[in-house]
Amino acid sequence: MLSKMSLQERIGQMLIVGIPGTTAGPVARRLVQDYHVGGVILFRRNLRNPAQVRQLTTDLQRLARQDTGIPLIVAIDHEGEVVNRFSQGVTELPASMALGATRSPSLASEVARIAATELGSMGINANLAPVLDVNDNPLNPIIGLRSYGQSPDLVTTLGTAYVESLQRHGVIATAKHFPGHGSTPTDSHRVLPVVPKTREELDRTELVPFRSAIEAHVGMIMTAHVAYPALDDGKLIPATLSRRTVRGLLREELSHDGVIISDDMGMKAITQDFSPGQSAVMAVQAGVDLVLMAGGLEQQSSMYQTLLDAVKNGDIPEAWVDASGTRILRLKEDYGLFEQPGVPGAGSIGSQESSAQIAAIHAQAVTLVKNSVHLVPLNPSRVGKVLVISPNVLPSTKDGTVLGDLVRKRAVSCVELAVDLRSTQGKETVLTQAVQLAQDSDLLLVGTWHADSWQASLVHALLQSGRPLIVVAFGTPYDLARFPEVTTYLAVYGKAAMNAEAAAKVIFGEVSPTGTLPVSIPGLYDYGHGMNIRPRRTRQ
Repeated sequence: MLSKMSLQERIGQMLIVGIPGTTAGPVARRLVQDYHVGGVILFRRNLRNPAQVRQLTTDLQRLARQDTGIPLIVAIDHEGEVVNRFSQGVTELPASMALGATRSPSLASEVARIAATELGSMGINANLAPVLDVNDNPLNPIIGLRSYGQSPDLVTTLGTAYVESLQRHGVIATAKHFPGHGSTPTDSHRVLPVVPKTREELDRTELVPFRSAIEAHVGMIMTAHVAYPALDDGKLIPATLSRRTVRGLLREELSHDGVIISDDMGMKAITQDFSPGQSAVMAVQAGVDLVLMAGGLEQQSSMYQTLLDAVKNGDIPEAWVDASGTRILRLKEDYGLFEQPGVPGAGSIGSQESSAQIAAIHAQAVTLVKNSVHLVPLNPSRVGKVLVISPNVLPSTKDGTVLGDLVRKRAVSCVELAVDLRSTQGKETVLTQAVQLAQDSDLLLVGTWHADSWQASLVHALLQSGRPLIVVAFGTPYDLARFPEVTTYLAVYGKAAMNAEAAAKVIFGEVSPTGTLPVSIPGLYDYGHGMNIRPRRTRQ
């Protein structure tokens, strides 16, 4: 098949691109039929509902069949929780860290099964997941809940289970971000992060899950735009552009024979130093098979043309293009893309059964970290008046957020104050209002989301009121480090309605908390900590 393709078609197969809009419009048509791209990545801008996505992927594949006859890899970042491209109709998956709190590979497999079934039904044949980054830096601004946790063994066990299940159910898995993004102190979307670990430290931590994924024959591995000086003689080179890291470590030393895909080449860690064409050439020279550019057309066409020129002038050997093309075509063949050229199935999407399974996972993930005055479980008939202070990242309702509604549904008197965490204005007013409302309350319930200094000041001010206080961390468990004096603290690993429901069930004694910390809270609680209390009663 490769021998019948022109150089232009072979270069095109090495690009995976974003497209504008919710239909296969003129830009998509040009990318597929003029540049012969090997794949398309979908974002929220492309998605309305499952039926529309089915039509979009069908139309994209039809364009590819009319051009080269080679089907597209249609990919999406469907990790769950904070990285979720769908706004409606699709089952909301839990954060990887929630799965880490359950310690259950069978639950990781079940989440992958649900993801694969629903994605496949919409004609999406590749998931840019799981995240195999070991999150051992509490200050990491970009991974957090996306990681299973800080233990290489935990990440390996759950990540491998996810890879095997996703691929067993017909969707290509993508292990990311090689060689690891979990220790970074900065976000590669904004700057080039640097991880100063030694090679020995990398072998003990970052590389462990990727070795296992390779043994499990993961379809693709995504490179990170992160510099590891230990892998490049002290040089600060993004891993994506490092021949030693990609071709040397990943391809030759770790023996990954699948496709190597780059992270989005439009991220600042790359664009701050290199043009689109320049970076594409460097990535291919480093050993990347599939270069990802989310948008727009000008950058994508520049990458295509520069790669084509680089092959013609000898900067990229044509043999490398053919080797990448072989791996890409083999991957498409292995997952049946030729036999079923992008025609979606009719599997169930967003079913009640799937939602119930995810709700059960959220319930198992809840971690009661601290309960030193035995405040939990609460008896609704004896609570009195509750002040609920919610971050507005939670789903909103007509009376505030879902957290307040869940308290009211338990026949508890409740006043709710929803806090706009994105606004810098009016926070002093909110603080004053919260302290005043606390004086007229019998119990305070505060939700935090990746607590910053202002959220910490809010909690400290409420502690001064002397009222019983429960804090629920909807983001990572690290929030407690900002207010260690809090006596009652739960971690729920996500901001969806199901996370709030799971927290309410534990707080009111309807279920027993069974989750354990997938990360340590430095200076306070170790990895694996979690309290188990008997439920007060079973809610009817």
